[in-house]
Amino acid sequence: FGPPGTYTAASAAASSAEQQQPDAAASALGTVAAAFCFEAHPRVGRAALVYRTKPGARGAAAKVRPDPQVWFQDLGCRWHYIAPSFTAYFRLLVVHLAITNWQYAYTDIGLDPVARQWMALYCPERLASDDAMALHNSRRW
Repeated sequence: FGPPGTYTAASAAASSAEQQQPDAAASALGTVAAAFCFEAHPRVGRAALVYRTKPGARGAAAKVRPDPQVWFQDLGCRWHYIAPSFTAYFRLLVVHLAITNWQYAYTDIGLDPVARQWMALYCPERLASDDAMALHNSRRW
């Protein structure tokens, strides 16, 4: 665990992506060039912008894509893909009303009971949507 923006986050995101994606899909994503933590909370986790290289390019010829993805690191130090861009991440943040732990709706861990209660009170339609997505993902495996 290093300070925000160090290579530690990038290498963790890369290893997580390789574990979650088949070899062909992982090579199509490109390798991680850099990662920058933009949100960190000791009781929630941290979110990072992850910049990747263009697929197929290697070494000094590898060009970094201008569109970073957003990944979330939970308290167990596992990385989870959240959104294809910061704009999409910010839209999700607004839709979830920035309720603490909302990012866990996009992990295999799921929302904790307190976050579920707050979401049931303030954004029940989003909670229903997140539950449906979790059910769909559990059937896929």
